[in-house]
Amino acid sequence: MATDDKNQGSTKEIKSKWQSSDEERQPKRRAMRIVEEGVKTLYSGTYNISLGPDEVMFAFGNRSIDPSILRIESKIAVSLKTAKRMAIGLSNLIQKYEAKNGTIDLIPKERASMKGHVNEQTPNDEISKH
Repeated sequence: MATDDKNQGSTKEIKSKWQSSDEERQPKRRAMRIVEEGVKTLYSGTYNISLGPDEVMFAFGNRSIDPSILRIESKIAVSLKTAKRMAIGLSNLIQKYEAKNGTIDLIPKERASMKGHVNEQTPNDEISKH
């Protein structure tokens, strides 16, 4: 009987060690206050994403009256890890939206009937800098 008690005691100790180990692996969350004073909200009809050695650059812009000009209005550089977290977050957001509202068509029906003529930029398009 004494042997059984020791085994049970050691089992409890092992569980206790695993539990504390699991708790240590959990990321600690800190309370954070988000301040948006002075932030500008911009609309972007086009974008470009480029990859550097340690960062991802997002360029946002809109077409001008002259169809050969694309005006870049803002750029944001983020680390590769932040870009990956953004991609996962955007994917989850779009999946939730489409589950509730239906599939988002990337090419509207009016444009699809125009024999391949699409004015919107795709992620692989290059933006020429003038």
